[in-house]
Amino acid sequence: MSPGYDSTPVDPEDATAFVDGVSFDTKLQVYEAEANAISAVQVEFMSAIGEGEITAFDLARNGVLESLHENCYSPIWKWAGKIRTREVTIGVPPPEQIREQLPRRSEISDSG
Repeated sequence: MSPGYDSTPVDPEDATAFVDGVSFDTKLQVYEAEANAISAVQVEFMSAIGEGEITAFDLARNGVLESLHENCYSPIWKWAGKIRTREVTIGVPPPEQIREQLPRRSEISDSG
């Protein structure tokens, strides 16, 4: 983490989006909690891919990426699994372009 994240307070607006019963004082605590939650989901997800339970074709199905996002972030954020509705400065497209940029079934061949 960049120097100083351990003392950078959580933005009060962001804190309103934590799920009930969850709170953090610093951004570093948030980032660590997110990393832990993602790691837990990653193990399950990679296992499912390895066992052929999930294919690239599955990822293009409606709601699959949103569900994966929800599984990763629902321990922390109320917005987990939902398409963002406000602009943020994290180097990603604005909200109105997100759904447009998700993969479409026609762009992915079914190898299974």
